[in-house]
Amino acid sequence: MDIFVPIGIHGTEYCFLIFLSDGFLFEKSELGMFLLALRCSLIACTYAILTSHFVYRYLAIRRSRLIKEYFLGYMIGSLLFCMFFSAFWIVVAYIVAVPNLEIRKYIQKDFLEIYDVDSLTLNFFALMYKEAPLEILIKSWFGAVAGTTVSVGSISMFIVFSYKVP
Repeated sequence: MDIFVPIGIHGTEYCFLIFLSDGFLFEKSELGMFLLALRCSLIACTYAILTSHFVYRYLAIRRSRLIKEYFLGYMIGSLLFCMFFSAFWIVVAYIVAVPNLEIRKYIQKDFLEIYDVDSLTLNFFALMYKEAPLEILIKSWFGAVAGTTVSVGSISMFIVFSYKVP
Protein backbone atom coordinates (compact mmCIF):
# COMPACT_ATOMS: atom_id res chain seq x y z
CA MET A 1 0.00 0.00 0.00
CA ASP A 2 2.96 2.32 0.58
CA ILE A 3 3.65 2.33 -3.14
CA PHE A 4 0.26 3.85 -3.95
CA VAL A 5 -0.43 5.84 -0.76
CA PRO A 6 2.91 6.63 0.92
CA ILE A 7 2.44 8.23 4.31
CA GLY A 8 4.49 10.24 6.71
CA ILE A 9 3.87 10.90 10.38
CA HIS A 10 4.80 14.19 11.98
CA GLY A 11 4.42 15.68 15.42
CA THR A 12 4.95 19.32 16.19
CA GLU A 13 4.43 20.91 19.59
CA TYR A 14 0.76 20.03 20.30
CA CYS A 15 -0.25 18.60 16.93
CA PHE A 16 0.03 15.08 15.59
CA LEU A 17 -0.59 14.42 11.92
CA ILE A 18 -0.37 11.81 9.22
CA PHE A 19 0.12 12.97 5.65
CA LEU A 20 0.65 11.77 2.10
CA SER A 21 4.38 12.01 1.69
CA ASP A 22 4.79 11.51 -2.05
CA GLY A 23 3.12 10.39 -5.25
CA PHE A 24 0.58 11.73 -7.67
CA LEU A 25 -1.87 12.50 -4.82
CA PHE A 26 0.63 14.62 -2.91
CA GLU A 27 -1.27 17.85 -3.65
CA LYS A 28 -4.48 18.57 -1.72
CA SER A 29 -7.47 16.69 -3.19
CA GLU A 30 -10.60 14.83 -2.12
CA LEU A 31 -9.33 11.55 -3.62
CA GLY A 32 -6.03 11.94 -1.77
CA MET A 33 -7.84 12.54 1.53
CA PHE A 34 -10.07 9.52 1.01
CA LEU A 35 -7.14 7.25 0.15
CA LEU A 36 -5.25 8.53 3.17
CA ALA A 37 -8.27 7.73 5.37
CA LEU A 38 -8.53 4.30 3.76
CA ARG A 39 -4.82 3.70 4.35
CA CYS A 40 -5.22 4.65 8.01
CA SER A 41 -8.25 2.40 8.32
CA LEU A 42 -6.09 -0.61 7.46
CA ILE A 43 -4.60 -0.32 10.94
CA ALA A 44 -8.07 -0.75 12.42
CA CYS A 45 -8.66 -3.67 10.05
CA THR A 46 -5.72 -5.53 11.57
CA TYR A 47 -7.50 -5.39 14.93
CA ALA A 48 -10.65 -6.82 13.37
CA ILE A 49 -8.71 -9.62 11.67
CA LEU A 50 -6.84 -10.47 14.87
CA THR A 51 -10.05 -10.45 16.88
CA SER A 52 -11.84 -12.70 14.36
CA HIS A 53 -8.88 -15.07 14.32
CA PHE A 54 -8.69 -15.14 18.12
CA VAL A 55 -12.40 -15.92 18.44
CA TYR A 56 -12.06 -18.64 15.79
CA ARG A 57 -9.14 -20.23 17.63
CA TYR A 58 -11.12 -20.08 20.88
CA LEU A 59 -14.05 -21.85 19.23
CA ALA A 60 -11.70 -24.40 17.65
CA ILE A 61 -10.04 -25.20 20.99
CA ARG A 62 -13.48 -25.57 22.58
CA ARG A 63 -14.45 -27.82 19.65
CA SER A 64 -17.54 -25.72 19.11
CA ARG A 65 -20.04 -27.00 16.57
CA LEU A 66 -20.43 -23.39 15.39
CA ILE A 67 -17.25 -23.76 13.35
CA LYS A 68 -18.46 -26.83 11.48
CA GLU A 69 -22.06 -25.80 11.02
CA TYR A 70 -21.71 -22.07 10.43
CA PHE A 71 -18.19 -21.62 9.04
CA LEU A 72 -19.34 -19.66 5.98
CA GLY A 73 -21.46 -17.40 8.18
CA TYR A 74 -18.50 -16.90 10.51
CA MET A 75 -16.27 -15.92 7.59
CA ILE A 76 -18.88 -13.50 6.24
CA GLY A 77 -19.30 -12.07 9.75
CA SER A 78 -15.52 -11.65 10.02
CA LEU A 79 -15.46 -9.79 6.71
CA LEU A 80 -18.32 -7.53 7.84
CA PHE A 81 -16.54 -6.94 11.15
CA CYS A 82 -13.42 -5.87 9.26
CA MET A 83 -15.46 -3.60 6.98
CA PHE A 84 -17.14 -2.05 10.03
CA PHE A 85 -13.78 -1.28 11.66
CA SER A 86 -12.53 0.25 8.42
CA ALA A 87 -15.66 2.34 7.89
CA PHE A 88 -15.60 3.43 11.54
CA TRP A 89 -12.05 4.68 11.19
CA ILE A 90 -12.75 6.51 7.91
CA VAL A 91 -15.81 8.24 9.40
CA VAL A 92 -13.91 9.23 12.54
CA ALA A 93 -11.03 10.61 10.44
CA TYR A 94 -13.41 12.73 8.37
CA ILE A 95 -15.38 13.97 11.37
CA VAL A 96 -12.53 14.90 13.68
CA ALA A 97 -9.21 15.02 11.82
CA VAL A 98 -9.72 16.95 8.58
CA PRO A 99 -7.56 20.03 9.13
CA ASN A 100 -9.01 23.50 8.93
CA LEU A 101 -7.04 26.59 7.92
CA GLU A 102 -5.96 27.25 11.49
CA ILE A 103 -4.33 23.82 11.84
CA ARG A 104 -2.72 24.13 8.40
CA LYS A 105 -1.18 27.46 9.45
CA TYR A 106 -0.15 26.06 12.85
CA ILE A 107 2.16 23.50 11.21
CA GLN A 108 3.11 25.59 8.17
CA LYS A 109 6.45 26.83 9.52
CA ASP A 110 7.61 23.33 10.53
CA PHE A 111 6.65 21.84 7.19
CA LEU A 112 8.45 24.55 5.28
CA GLU A 113 11.61 24.10 7.38
CA ILE A 114 11.66 20.30 7.53
CA TYR A 115 10.02 19.14 4.28
CA ASP A 116 10.21 22.31 2.15
CA VAL A 117 6.47 21.96 1.47
CA ASP A 118 3.58 24.30 2.21
CA SER A 119 1.05 22.65 4.55
CA LEU A 120 -1.76 24.60 2.87
CA THR A 121 -1.43 22.33 -0.18
CA LEU A 122 -1.09 18.91 1.51
CA ASN A 123 -3.42 15.99 2.16
CA PHE A 124 -3.28 15.18 5.87
CA PHE A 125 -5.27 14.40 8.98
CA ALA A 126 -4.33 16.13 12.22
CA LEU A 127 -5.20 16.04 15.90
CA MET A 128 -4.34 18.90 18.25
CA TYR A 129 -4.36 18.13 21.92
CA LYS A 130 -3.48 21.50 23.44
CA GLU A 131 -3.42 25.23 22.62
CA ALA A 132 -6.29 25.15 20.14
CA PRO A 133 -9.89 26.40 20.08
CA LEU A 134 -12.28 24.31 22.14
CA GLU A 135 -14.04 22.86 19.06
CA ILE A 136 -10.75 21.51 17.66
CA LEU A 137 -9.73 20.13 21.06
CA ILE A 138 -13.03 18.32 21.52
CA LYS A 139 -12.84 16.79 18.04
CA SER A 140 -9.21 15.80 18.50
CA TRP A 141 -9.75 14.16 21.86
CA PHE A 142 -12.84 12.38 20.54
CA GLY A 143 -10.72 10.98 17.69
CA ALA A 144 -7.95 9.91 20.06
CA VAL A 145 -10.44 8.21 22.39
CA ALA A 146 -12.23 6.51 19.48
CA GLY A 147 -8.96 5.09 18.14
CA THR A 148 -7.91 3.98 21.61
CA THR A 149 -11.30 2.33 22.17
CA VAL A 150 -10.86 0.19 19.04
CA SER A 151 -7.42 -0.91 20.23
CA VAL A 152 -8.31 -1.49 23.87
CA GLY A 153 -11.58 -3.22 22.98
CA SER A 154 -9.81 -5.70 20.73
CA ILE A 155 -7.03 -6.39 23.20
CA SER A 156 -9.57 -6.78 26.02
CA MET A 157 -11.33 -9.40 23.94
CA PHE A 158 -8.05 -11.33 23.63
CA ILE A 159 -7.61 -11.24 27.41
CA VAL A 160 -11.18 -12.35 28.12
CA PHE A 161 -11.03 -15.28 25.71
CA SER A 162 -7.56 -16.30 26.90
CA TYR A 163 -8.92 -16.78 30.43
CA LYS A 164 -11.83 -18.83 29.12
CA VAL A 165 -9.61 -21.39 27.38
CA PRO A 166 -9.14 -24.37 29.70
